[in-house]
Amino acid sequence: MKKFAGIISSAPYGTRTAKSALDVIMACAAFDHPPDLFFADDGVLQLIKTQQAALIAQKNIASVLKSLPLFEINNIYVCNKSLAERNITVDNLILTPYCFAQQELPGLLKHYAVILTF
Repeated sequence: MKKFAGIISSAPYGTRTAKSALDVIMACAAFDHPPDLFFADDGVLQLIKTQQAALIAQKNIASVLKSLPLFEINNIYVCNKSLAERNITVDNLILTPYCFAQQELPGLLKHYAVILTF
């Protein structure tokens, strides 16, 4: 079976990219291709526990992210540098990801046949 990966680097709000990315990721899982997810750059903001999307009249995507294990999406990775640049610690995240150094990403991705970037 081909291995899929999703790289999410967009902020959770302001555009539909984050929601669309999660829709595509979950569709892959529904067709027996549960991808591993990599969060980097502003994508790490999607993982923050204390999002207050209602203040900007948006739906909070945290509930979607929390449901990923139900779709057998269990391998979640987050870039250490992206967290540090935004003063976010792993304790502040709604999921428990594997952390990676930015320079490790190319090596991690070489194991995937399909890479989706959002």
